[in-house]
Amino acid sequence: FDSFETYRYAMKNTTLYEDGKIAIIIVDNKFLTDNNIPLSATKLLTRIGTELKEVLCTVAIVEEKKNEFRISLRGRKGCNVERCARNLGGGGHMYAAGCKLYGHIETVKEKILKALKDEIDI
Repeated sequence: FDSFETYRYAMKNTTLYEDGKIAIIIVDNKFLTDNNIPLSATKLLTRIGTELKEVLCTVAIVEEKKNEFRISLRGRKGCNVERCARNLGGGGHMYAAGCKLYGHIETVKEKILKALKDEIDI
């Protein structure tokens, strides 16, 4: 149930950017705490974007605590998300990477979008 509810909430909170090439999924802490959903239920959210063929990069932004975000990035078709994550203080692999960011959700989202635009050809 936790994973299903989280996936459904995440689907409603997915936005496409750059003509559908970037999918950003946001799950805020209020949803998790109000529904007593563990962070483990957010593990596979990047599948939402990777299932869309036009999406090159998928980002799941999960607010673990107030203003503390776990960022999971998935890329394909030459979209090296590791460089993006490294520029944001994280790391990973070419097609799967992540980092932690702090601040207001809109600021976090804009940092990620800028980092992706700087690293990939979109």
